[in-house]
Amino acid sequence: SMNSTESTDRETGNFISAKNIVIQITDIETRGDGRPNIRLTGEGEGFLISSGYYEKITWKKNEKGGTELFDNSGKKIPLSTGNTWWHIVSPSFNITINGE
Repeated sequence: SMNSTESTDRETGNFISAKNIVIQITDIETRGDGRPNIRLTGEGEGFLISSGYYEKITWKKNEKGGTELFDNSGKKIPLSTGNTWWHIVSPSFNITINGE
């Protein structure tokens, strides 16, 4: 939702939803020309919201592979089948998850 109003598809009127939402916290700087410089390799913290639950995660990515998600015990977390929204935010971004 945005501003406490649920988002709907303009054509169908159905509510917009995602099976998985990943919030990846990483360094974001603005280059001299105004374009963002986003660190996508290495590791950092974040959140995974999936099937009505959320958990704090660690993400890891090397130069050649994809980004992997891990729980607080270091176990790799697979995403649920379905659509995924991936948000990349700065550490200064205030994250509030209802139910926390």
